[in-house]
Amino acid sequence: MTKRQTSAALTVLSLWLPLTGAAAARKPTPQTAPPATAYAAVSLDREGKLTQALPLYRARAEQTGTSADRLRYAAALLRAGRLDDGRKLYEQLTTSGGAALCGSSLLQNGFPALAVGCLEPAYATHPDDVSVALLLIRARAAAGDLNGARTLIDTLGKQTAGWTLGRRIELARWQLIAGDGAAAQEVLNADVKEGLARMFRDSAQVNTLFRAAEWAKADDMLAGCERTVPPALNNGKVAQEWRNAQRELHVVQLRRGISLWSVGKRAQAAEAAAKAQLSDEEYVRSAATVLLVAADLARKDRVDAVDKLRVLAGHDQRFAPAVDKLAPLLGRHAEAGDAIAALQTVLASEDQSAVFITGPLIEILAGSVRPQPAAGEALASGVASDASEVTHSSAR
Repeated sequence: MTKRQTSAALTVLSLWLPLTGAAAARKPTPQTAPPATAYAAVSLDREGKLTQALPLYRARAEQTGTSADRLRYAAALLRAGRLDDGRKLYEQLTTSGGAALCGSSLLQNGFPALAVGCLEPAYATHPDDVSVALLLIRARAAAGDLNGARTLIDTLGKQTAGWTLGRRIELARWQLIAGDGAAAQEVLNADVKEGLARMFRDSAQVNTLFRAAEWAKADDMLAGCERTVPPALNNGKVAQEWRNAQRELHVVQLRRGISLWSVGKRAQAAEAAAKAQLSDEEYVRSAATVLLVAADLARKDRVDAVDKLRVLAGHDQRFAPAVDKLAPLLGRHAEAGDAIAALQTVLASEDQSAVFITGPLIEILAGSVRPQPAAGEALASGVASDASEVTHSSAR
């Protein structure tokens, strides 16, 4: 990117910067590796070894006392099923003035109802804080309170004078999801020249195509989103000020994987899902894992499919009961509808506003798990069908 492009990108990016303030402007570059304890904990966690990672998360939080390390530990406690301990730590951080940070962390980790409880008091105290209000819209919608989200969307929609482009695009995203497409189009149909802003705008618009199951058009638009961002955003960890742009890119890649699968391009879908799985947002990472499981099953690779499910359950205990039901059924020509439904319930709980993503994704998984008739059964069925056609034809 040129200096002018970088400057323009960071101006647009200002909405999605961490709520603690913008970092110095610079191109997206790989972030310095974290200290050994934190790195080991994150690595174990991603491998599905959360039980082993927890003591390391705790040691790091106690060693540094920073909000970032304490939030990382609090989120790990929640995913490990230690809800009371996790809530207590989040409450301590919220009381010390970190409501927005805690709400953002809870959303990132797939606990939207807790995020609502954290953000409601902050918004009540500071109703003019647009960043908190936008977070609360997202939290309400993700927790399933779409009516509550609409109320706040309508309130903010009357106050957009002087807003940055980034904030207006974010509000338009939620207007679309809440069903108020007319209000969103003024922003989303405007000419946007800067690539990063176009990525955010088009990423919001493509949800309409997703709802209509227009997969080829969705894939085209999502491919365009990927082309407009700096390639470095695909390279693992990036500097803090580019983190949310990278998260949006991973959401783009997840939806592109679903779109590609739906038009019959399964190998490319798996590639897109593998990129999306690098996200640090739990819903995106979990959903990408589900798509990769479907890809394994389509290749008749039951072992890898089960391994991925076990890693998912080991990383987030909420998935463990569903995985325990589903894993033994894979590749066994067994009916797995109840187990898939249980998995869907957990995935949806991480973000109920993403139902238009979760739905087609679960259909893909079900299609890959669905029992297939043995070769002899298929042949017999075909012969019977042919005979039936002859009989009906003769009767006519």
